[in-house]
Amino acid sequence: MLDLTAADYAGYAESRLTRARRRFDLTESQSYTERRGELAQIASLVWDATIDMVSALALLNGVALTGRSSDMSDYAKRRLPDAYMDWPGPARLHNFQHKPNHPEPRFQLACRRAGSVLSLLNQQLPAHLQLTSECWEWLARPA
Repeated sequence: MLDLTAADYAGYAESRLTRARRRFDLTESQSYTERRGELAQIASLVWDATIDMVSALALLNGVALTGRSSDMSDYAKRRLPDAYMDWPGPARLHNFQHKPNHPEPRFQLACRRAGSVLSLLNQQLPAHLQLTSECWEWLARPA
């Protein structure tokens, strides 16, 4: 089994967010209904990037997490209370990836809250691992 580092997870998060933004930009001219399937894929990438960021922070703090959603949520609640306040955003994106039936305003709110969580998680990383804000700022744009 590979031993992943916090830098690995931060890199994965950046890669996923870059792909999500590129996919988002490519479908921006379509209506929300037309692009829901693609938005579900984008939601998946954003959720995974959030988990990557939590994994990086956990490793930096000497905590081994299983990777299960509930472990990540519990860790965020205990160790990252500011980020946990907006945790429902990425959690809703996690649900949306499997059942993309949220109304557009609810999806947009989940994206904004996910962006907020990513920003807060990023601030907890050491400077050499921090992502640029461009990685998540696009989440505030309307779907």
